[in-house]
Amino acid sequence: MSDDLSLAALLGEAPKTPDPGFRFDVLARVSERAAKREAWTRGIMQVAAFTAVGLLAALVQFASVSAGAWMPVLSTAGALAVSAVFALVVIQGPKAALARARTVFAGA
Repeated sequence: MSDDLSLAALLGEAPKTPDPGFRFDVLARVSERAAKREAWTRGIMQVAAFTAVGLLAALVQFASVSAGAWMPVLSTAGALAVSAVFALVVIQGPKAALARARTVFAGA
């Protein structure tokens, strides 16, 4: 992917002479597409997760089971969720968590 003709297949018409600006535009568009694809994947996963939670709540109500009977299951699920968040922070390292927190607080 180093010549302008292969880059032109991604963007459009190739320039007549080698052009660094053209290469930058191609890389910017390709990275934008990758970011959009990643955002769609995250969105679909969030929708699936929230749909599953809503479906579980509806099934519990349909089964007319008392809330007290589900407390052990819900507390276990909560503990697993907290453990998963802790594991992700440990795996990614403290710098990733601090950078993410900095961007959240900078936007506020």
